[in-house]
Amino acid sequence: MAAGSIAQVRRVCEYIHTHLAADIGVAELASQVNLSPHHFSMLFKQALGVTPHQYVLQARIREAQRQLATGRAEISEVALRLGFSDQSHFSRAFRKITGTTPARWGKITTR
Repeated sequence: MAAGSIAQVRRVCEYIHTHLAADIGVAELASQVNLSPHHFSMLFKQALGVTPHQYVLQARIREAQRQLATGRAEISEVALRLGFSDQSHFSRAFRKITGTTPARWGKITTR
């Protein structure tokens, strides 16, 4: 990501998507492309328009939407599978990003 290379952005994004359940920190992401956490954060935001934390959170919520749409997953299970500390934290983040609750999302998408 030294010059915002597409390959480096792709590598970090793939890493995030394969480790959604883990506690992914900026230092860990920066190490994937051999940058300091501060420099990485600046370049990441320039490249993708959001902070690394926001990107991880959005990726988790997109995956949660996919899992909830099947109608086979409990909200608490999805929350834990995607690295949220508890269902309440998950529900707040879900609502902030989607504008609705996980329960409503599941009902809307499984009709």
